[in-house]
Amino acid sequence: MRFPAIVIGGFIVMFAGECCAQAINWEIINRFRVVKEESANDRLISRLLALRNVRTYTPLLVPSRNDGRIGSYLNKALMPVTWDERYEQYDLDWIHNRERSIRVELKNIPKDASCKWISNADVLEGSSCEIREFKRAVGSVTNLRVEITKKGAVGPIVLRETIVPQDLLVAALGDSLGSGEGNPHLKLVPNRGNPEGPLSYPAIWWDTRCHRSLMSSSAQAAALLAERNTKQSVTYLSFSCSGAEIDEGILEEYAGRQTIAQTRRLWELADQPPQQDSTMNPNDTPKSLKSKLPSQINQLSSVLCPPKSKWEPSAECTVAAKLQPDVLIIAIGGNDIGFGEIGRKILLSNPPTDHQRWQDEQQRNLEPAFDTLSRNFAKLSEVVRQRIQAKRVFLLEYMDPTMYSQRSGEDILCGQADGGALTGLQKDFQKQVNSHGDGRLVSASRNHSLYNLLLTKTESRFAHWVVSRLNETIRQAGGLTWASEPNERATVVSLQDLRGPDGKRKGVCAADSWFLGIFDSLNRQDWIPSDAIQAYPLKLSDDSDCSGELRDGKCWVPAGNITSGILHPNFFGHYNAAVVILKQIEKSLSAN
Repeated sequence: MRFPAIVIGGFIVMFAGECCAQAINWEIINRFRVVKEESANDRLISRLLALRNVRTYTPLLVPSRNDGRIGSYLNKALMPVTWDERYEQYDLDWIHNRERSIRVELKNIPKDASCKWISNADVLEGSSCEIREFKRAVGSVTNLRVEITKKGAVGPIVLRETIVPQDLLVAALGDSLGSGEGNPHLKLVPNRGNPEGPLSYPAIWWDTRCHRSLMSSSAQAAALLAERNTKQSVTYLSFSCSGAEIDEGILEEYAGRQTIAQTRRLWELADQPPQQDSTMNPNDTPKSLKSKLPSQINQLSSVLCPPKSKWEPSAECTVAAKLQPDVLIIAIGGNDIGFGEIGRKILLSNPPTDHQRWQDEQQRNLEPAFDTLSRNFAKLSEVVRQRIQAKRVFLLEYMDPTMYSQRSGEDILCGQADGGALTGLQKDFQKQVNSHGDGRLVSASRNHSLYNLLLTKTESRFAHWVVSRLNETIRQAGGLTWASEPNERATVVSLQDLRGPDGKRKGVCAADSWFLGIFDSLNRQDWIPSDAIQAYPLKLSDDSDCSGELRDGKCWVPAGNITSGILHPNFFGHYNAAVVILKQIEKSLSAN
């Protein structure tokens, strides 16, 4: 005859005649705190995890049917995020809400047993042993006692568990690497039965003007943190905006990757009403065409303050009253040195015959930009330390698109041998881009051989140097004072030489690349119309090489096809970067 096991703490208990130990399991549900609705939260996590095991990118969210909801309304219906494009802000009540949903399940309880639930000495209603859900505040202590009675058993048997829900506040600042540029949540093509009809709908983003996507590496790292720790929620606040620089974007206001005028034009081209949330004020009036976004640092600092109302922080916000991010992830620097301009230049032009001289000259011309970037990092670190006071700061390196591997450990530089004649091919390529055609260049891009055709080895070698030099500057910046005590310096997340589980690098020329090709980007988010209202100065062009208007020795060009998703990480690139970020965060958390 078997008898019930005697347990201190109530974790391992056995009824007479039963084979398995009884126990209390509990978890926080909807732990990745980005979307408002619980079903949407579960769908988001499951979709992210499922994508890890596929080889072909598909949109993060796919509607079950086309029911006419488009644009902001479709995005809200499928993924009601806590960010509001009209207010250009997160729901403050949601950020500061400390209540969490807890699910409690009893393991290996006989079907005919009854249970008495006692929470902090209060007896809960009902005698069922089924799963229970209730609300508890972050940091609160719930001493749960469950008395289990079964006919014929010596008992009751008592299980005890202490429930203390926790929350991790993760914030993100940065540029297109941080926003997830090139990876919109959704891309719809209207089914009108007319191939000559209007263009497809514009790409759907978490935030339209910033091209912010939940497939970015920081978002995926936060989602993985939430998935792995069942007793801790993760509140994720990203302000990353494609095209941002340290000054114009993080520290100062910014027009956004996609301006108001461009957004309206995209919807007009799709023959749809252009009044999307990102173009409208909360009072239903249109935003000014020259409307700019608040600086990212102001946005983050503001939402950390206690709310006066849902969209307005308290006017009296002391340092002691502000929330303190547990983790702050920063991805910035590429736009400060004109990385997008460099990419376009090497893709659409050929270096002169003396390749080494050309490369040396390009590198010399860029050195002042890196010196300026170093000074800007010093300025940014001081502002972050004083105004945000994050416990931990992580600076992201940039992934290198120039190298790939056909065999593990055997790295190859993109591009054909120097001296190849590319002029005719590049003209053909430009024609294909302008006409959105799908001739031989589109076919070539499907296996990423297009970049080996458009690039020479010298151009790829120069691009490799740019990424390496940029990451060197970021590593140096990591030694500055960024965070609150005791973690003053930033942790630099190494992504320069990121490889897959197979030991191969996945640069843009790899068959299974982790980077977006030219036509990958076109198919997912189209080309953004030019915007003559907004303009900005190119960093690398002067009066000898200006495609726009010369003003004060600088070449000003319309906001438009200056950058796009080309050469940015795709979902798989972001996911593998997220795994590295996750390990660094977990290491830092365990050390403290």
